[in-house]
Amino acid sequence: MTMHQIDVPIGSLVLSPQNARKNLESGQEDAEIHDLANSIAEQGLLQPLVVRKIAGEKYEVVAGQRRLTACKELQMSTVPCNALSNCTDESALSISLIENIQRADMHPLDKADGLQALYETHGSYARVAKETGLSPQTIKKYVSLNQLPLELKEHISSAETNIPVGPLFELSKTYSGDDAIQVYSKVEGFNANWQKEIIKRSGGDTDLIDGLIAEAHEGAFDLKRCDQRYGCQVIREIIAGEISDVEFEEMVAEAAAAQQTQLPTPNGQNPVHEFWKTLSRPIVE
Repeated sequence: MTMHQIDVPIGSLVLSPQNARKNLESGQEDAEIHDLANSIAEQGLLQPLVVRKIAGEKYEVVAGQRRLTACKELQMSTVPCNALSNCTDESALSISLIENIQRADMHPLDKADGLQALYETHGSYARVAKETGLSPQTIKKYVSLNQLPLELKEHISSAETNIPVGPLFELSKTYSGDDAIQVYSKVEGFNANWQKEIIKRSGGDTDLIDGLIAEAHEGAFDLKRCDQRYGCQVIREIIAGEISDVEFEEMVAEAAAAQQTQLPTPNGQNPVHEFWKTLSRPIVE
């Protein structure tokens, strides 16, 4: 597979069905596309699209769906592209997924679909791990989301906020069908860590959910200190491979936003401990 750079008329560019990033409909994505369009208008397209030629004069966008959408917003006539020759469907999916896999805001259901397709192509989690740089355990976690009911996945896809994979994974391995829909509707308003904890402690018994929710409101799920340091449970889960790099990045961003602590703290508290406390003991909203 070789690559050469060309300028392609924007009308000749079509989205690839292999593209792993399909959720570009939410208001948040609209805002991000607008910001990207402003950046391209000021600095130009710094990273060309990756395409492959299909029937006639059409080119399929393998990687760069957001960039293409921004270019269309700017009404550009041509777009700089890196054109691939002899690019198979398998290679196109790999390129698309790998480009997006490190994006913390990539929708988990998009990632689940892409990883599922890669697994079906390769037939091995180890080979998918080699392609994407993710651990086999993390790949299995995402693929399991495809077991969620279609109605629930449609609801999750329409959400305007980022959806962490942890609670969805816990839900997919604990409940199915209408039970999964019912449980998620009850825990949806909680912090992601609380969602995961409620589902885990229920053990698959829907009758326990309401009681666990009441306990969560009362603070019964507070994680304890470990050797006088906060965050030990988070660290253990990272070491065990139960939390991926992307999940940890999301958790840190959420905790930082909740804490909003700057040095020095007015009350004399250690900001590092306070940050880990927020990360390990999320506030129930």
